[in-house]
Amino acid sequence: MLRRYRFLFVSLATVVVGCTTTPAAPDGRAPDQDVGTRSDAGAHAATDATGGDAGPCVPTTCALAHADCGRMDDGCGIPLDCGTCTDPDVCGAGGPHVCGVPSPWRNITPEGANPGDSRGFSAFAVDPNDSNILYAGQCGEGVWKSMNAGVTWRRMGDPSEVAGATTGYLDNPVFIEVDPRDSRHLYANDAGWCGSFDTLGFWESFDGGDNWTSPIGFQHAEALPGSSADVGRFDVDPGDFDHILISMRYTPDPSFGFLESTDGGDTFVLHAYPMETAGGTKGVNFLHEPSLGIGSGQTWLISSEAQGFARTEDGGNTWTLVGTTFSGIHGGVSRIHYAPDGTLYYGATPNPLRSPDNGLTWEAIPMLFGYWQVIVGDGNLMYTMPVGSDVQLLSSLENDGLTWSPTGKVFHHNALLTFDRVGRVLYATGLDGVEAYDVGPATAP
Repeated sequence: MLRRYRFLFVSLATVVVGCTTTPAAPDGRAPDQDVGTRSDAGAHAATDATGGDAGPCVPTTCALAHADCGRMDDGCGIPLDCGTCTDPDVCGAGGPHVCGVPSPWRNITPEGANPGDSRGFSAFAVDPNDSNILYAGQCGEGVWKSMNAGVTWRRMGDPSEVAGATTGYLDNPVFIEVDPRDSRHLYANDAGWCGSFDTLGFWESFDGGDNWTSPIGFQHAEALPGSSADVGRFDVDPGDFDHILISMRYTPDPSFGFLESTDGGDTFVLHAYPMETAGGTKGVNFLHEPSLGIGSGQTWLISSEAQGFARTEDGGNTWTLVGTTFSGIHGGVSRIHYAPDGTLYYGATPNPLRSPDNGLTWEAIPMLFGYWQVIVGDGNLMYTMPVGSDVQLLSSLENDGLTWSPTGKVFHHNALLTFDRVGRVLYATGLDGVEAYDVGPATAP
């Protein structure tokens, strides 16, 4: 039986409440408010549960409650009007009944998702042909789809369905990719982080996620000695959606290797890991960015938790060990980012890394220490955050990468980041749901 682990992702949901436009009376009461009978220097009479006198009720005030906007109760049944905010401040943005600048982040968590402390969102994808179409994978709860940029969502499939080689419901999707040639063509993997583990594997959809099929090539690979269906990471060649690399999160034989398909999953080739020992999980990434003329479909990076990284330029025929003093992220979930000048960034530990030569040499980003999953960029700024609780989202200029500054956005726990290049929206997914930030237009070079 496969061992199962739980992997948690989280993000912070921001709530902004409206403020009243009714002016406050000089004593803090709403105008024309009947304050009732007062005694004992303005204290209200109170009663106990039996209707007897329980002593005077001592009301609060807006000042005592540190409230500077909105309507609230004085604690004795009398409403208080604490005033309004001055533009651009919004009531509630600085805390309950406190004026502040509203957060640019929007909470677009699917209604009814209730991620709580164990059902966070990990997989997230934007249709490259239509930024209104979003996919969000929730740990143990399946795939959610939005057709209107997160205003409303629909959970895909029936959780009670018994999965076979086809299913309408994926229990724990970790990564989702949308074919830029055909918006209805998707890939997804299902890993044993959480959930029922009934739909582990690599899946393909031809109808926008309504139905999923395990490609015949993966079924054959899953049946190989020492293999499993527990796919931890897959990557798609940016120049060819039919070209796929897959690494397993767990296999009975830790040296099983990784899979490559050049025909969209109809067949797979098994490659041996280039490291001398194969303990721990591995990550697979194409080092290929066609828009910058960097790499090719034969340039790959393999990361490990204990033996550094390995790089090939010929599709795995020969390998070079690189970054041997660094460790990849558990599960191999790190993703790469290319800055406009071609500098490569990669999440790792004890520091995130960057490379000026497409992964041949690596340097740590020294001011960022800890466990880092992903760096994304919008063409102007890059964004990242460490794994942990109450963590700050950091940013750096795309042409810098060594100096990082707090953005002011704090997440209760770390979130995974995805950037939509077309719609120019930064998404954060995790335990508290899904949030979106409109970054604005790119700055001309």
